[in-house]
Amino acid sequence: MTLLPNRNSSEIQGLISGLGNSFFETLDDDIQNAILDIIMSSFKKLFVLPIAAGAVALSFSVFLKRQKIDVS
Repeated sequence: MTLLPNRNSSEIQGLISGLGNSFFETLDDDIQNAILDIIMSSFKKLFVLPIAAGAVALSFSVFLKRQKIDVS
């Protein structure tokens, strides 16, 4: 909210969700770049956990027994 102090939270949520395209285009280039940097850094933080969980699952799968499963 400190980047856009005069805007209410619904406008900022619309901007983040992609609904505020016309509002985004009215901003200065510096503010647009700062907003995009904030959004991209949050996406990077968001996808770290699934990637780490996949790596842990893959590394632990090496220790599983290799046998046929009887499903009958």
